[in-house]
Amino acid sequence: YWKLKSKHFDKIALFKVGKFYELFYYDAFISQRECGLKWMSVAKPHVGFPEMAKHNYAKMLVDAGYKVVVVEQVERVAEQQQRKDQGQDGPKCVERDACEVYTKGTLVDPELLGGAGARYMVYLHFEEGPAQHGAANASEVRGGLNFSVCLMDCATSQIQVGNIKDGLDRNALRTLLAQVQPSEVVYSLTNMPAEVVMLVKRLPCRPQLSPLKAAASTLAAKDMLNRYRKQHPDKLPPAVEEALKADDTLVATAGAMDYLDAVMLSKRVLPFATWDVLSSF
Repeated sequence: YWKLKSKHFDKIALFKVGKFYELFYYDAFISQRECGLKWMSVAKPHVGFPEMAKHNYAKMLVDAGYKVVVVEQVERVAEQQQRKDQGQDGPKCVERDACEVYTKGTLVDPELLGGAGARYMVYLHFEEGPAQHGAANASEVRGGLNFSVCLMDCATSQIQVGNIKDGLDRNALRTLLAQVQPSEVVYSLTNMPAEVVMLVKRLPCRPQLSPLKAAASTLAAKDMLNRYRKQHPDKLPPAVEEALKADDTLVATAGAMDYLDAVMLSKRVLPFATWDVLSSF
């Protein structure tokens, strides 16, 4: 349990045990409060629900602002016993692994979407400038005004990319966020100015914030897009290819693709993606 949980410490783990999903410790406290689940043990904080109710409870947790990881059994009890009898390496219990991740902006299952409206995940990457990242207010920001965007609707595999010019009033960014109303904003901790983080937190429909440790380098971003082009020839329209010539747009796109991989959706979304250039704001 802790080996898997340590890799997904920012998420609530739905841990498969037989025909139930069980939650432990802090995850149990949160789930009991948000979902009204009954306590199952006095030895340690512990709640659970039948496997058929997975989407129902996962949706409640995601709507409450939490990320969820689903941990499934990836071998049968008989297979575990056979592995043990043959002296093969592996866990002493039935082997499990993370199989799904649910976040507000990356839902694809109809049971989780809960409506016909699009749920957008937006990756923001700001232009490098002479001011240091994390400036406290707009007057301190000389760089970091213009920004690149990768906007994804994972349920329909639609992706839009672009670069937007902005000023000290952040009017272009405010307009984008007001029109798109993203469910989730992904960004690099070392790139997005602190004032923008505060701006996003003050939105009426506050999106889920997903900060990453660092943005991809331009070279790594180029490698990622080149691999995508080889795997899916002619997938990127000429207008998108032109937009990706800008390094910041390239980094934003690679960052969004990398995040899709982290939430285990890259193979489900990217092969079928429809690409376009983001409209001007």
